[in-house]
Order: sequence, then structure tokens, then C-alpha cells
Amino acid sequence: MRRKKYDAPVLLGIERGTKGYMAVWCPYCVDFHLHGQEEGHVVAHCIDPESPFNSTGYYIKKIKYAGKRVILENGK
Repeated sequence: MRRKKYDAPVLLGIERGTKGYMAVWCPYCVDFHLHGQEEGHVVAHCIDPESPFNSTGYYIKKIKYAGKRVILENGK
């Protein structure tokens, strides 16, 4: 049974490359997953069958990475 997407966690997405794809760190796969440019709910790309993200997906919140600092968009 799939859980509803509002049960999904929020993960931080870092813009990557010139096309603005977002990289999201997955603690279950111990790797980055690449997604499109938009924030919001996405389907997980997890290869770990035990990952809870497989049933909920997750929300991506875009951040900017500036040197050693992480800056949330709009100061949030």
C-alpha cells in the first residue's frame, strides 16, 4: 500500500550543472539522485528496496551552495 505524498519528507536539492538539475542526497542509497529543476514532490530514484522514500517519494527544497555555506532560497 502506497502512503500519501503529504507523508513525504523534505530533502534539500543542490543545483548542479548549467541546466539547473538538482542533486538530492539519499541517506538510504548513500548517493545523490538527480531530479529536474523544480521544487516540490518527486518520485524517489532509490535502488535500496528498504528505503521508505520508495513508498512516499519526497519533497525537494532548493538550496544554493556557496563555498562552504548552504543558503536556503528566500531565507527559509
